[in-house]
Amino acid sequence: MRFGYSERCLAHDTGDRHPENPDRLRAIRRGLAKRHGVEYTEASPASREAVTAVHDDDYVDEFEAFCADGGGNWDPDTVAGEETWDAALSAAGLAEWAANAALGGKDGRQTPFAIGRPPGHHAVTADAMGFCFFNNAAVAAESVIDDGRADRVAILDWDVHHGNGTQDIFYDRGDVLYASIHEDGLYPATGELDETGDDAGDGTTVNLPLAAGADDDDYRYAIDEAIAPVLERFAPDLVNRFRRGSTPIGTTRSRGCGSLRRGTRC
Repeated sequence: MRFGYSERCLAHDTGDRHPENPDRLRAIRRGLAKRHGVEYTEASPASREAVTAVHDDDYVDEFEAFCADGGGNWDPDTVAGEETWDAALSAAGLAEWAANAALGGKDGRQTPFAIGRPPGHHAVTADAMGFCFFNNAAVAAESVIDDGRADRVAILDWDVHHGNGTQDIFYDRGDVLYASIHEDGLYPATGELDETGDDAGDGTTVNLPLAAGADDDDYRYAIDEAIAPVLERFAPDLVNRFRRGSTPIGTTRSRGCGSLRRGTRC
């Protein structure tokens, strides 16, 4: 298994009592230490141009200046420090690496995963929120489209919280499919069934809010019966699967929904 990882992501200091802290990455590394065939790759940070392809220039400038000034609470629960700027670029760069590696043909036991923080799926075009500063999945998707490596990208978000930022960034786009399985009623109170996209993006947003306590069988049913048929029709060149929390981003070149289902169940 190939994992993109950077020590720079550990330098994002949110404080010992914050739920999104460096111990998340350390826990993943400890878990992976018990497995054979694990390889780590140090990816380059995302460029400013890659980030501003999905985020407003003014917001990016403000965030950089905020970190350079020592950081603090961007909002009551989104914390930055002096090193957060570099960590956020690194996390976005790891997502880009995973997308490009998948498009380069890496799959099976070589399927690329990106282990990075800060997370990204709550970050909207012009603001940070929910522990997120740059929308890593959106940066990766936009990057491979802009570089001509993919025409259509699908993003499957299975975090317990809805990825409002990723949805918003691509809500009126027809070349990116955003699908989310999340717990109904949690932060940030978005991701309803009737949020399906606008204009060219009509039908390219799929939300499946599940009741609290949903188990593996519920997730499998949601994927097999709702998401897989949509992916089959959309026919993406790349499927980007991610979760905001302590689970790595996994990215696969699309070979049909059957491949997605097998990868998701593993």
